[in-house]
Amino acid sequence: MRGRPRGGASPEGRGDRLWLVPRAQFGHKPTASAVKTRMKPRDWKADVDATRRILMSEWNPIQCGVPDDEYDAYIPGIYTLMQRNVSIQELAKHLRLLETGPMGLEPMAANSRLHVATLLLDVMKDSSEPEEESFD
Repeated sequence: MRGRPRGGASPEGRGDRLWLVPRAQFGHKPTASAVKTRMKPRDWKADVDATRRILMSEWNPIQCGVPDDEYDAYIPGIYTLMQRNVSIQELAKHLRLLETGPMGLEPMAANSRLHVATLLLDVMKDSSEPEEESFD
């Protein structure tokens, strides 16, 4: 049996391992009706860089000379919400919780947070257009 083992196990006497066999061996070919378009893969590094720039230039609740990576610890949670395509209000609420919780600051003006949330969610829209794919 041709394929590649998951976890690096050999096929001899190892029934507990999952073997991944290329779909082509089963004669599987995606049909045009099944998959006409595919989303462009996201460049998460570019997304994180864009998120960092927005947090530093537009949000920046500390508002004094902070290092460029000051808000990096908050990016994973913010980015997860961005990927889930939450509403502007939900993302703004998360930003408020960060301001008043871990940072221990007074919350920024609501309209400022809504503006930042809009910019953050726009990052996800920039490259989310589907691309046509041919399986010929």
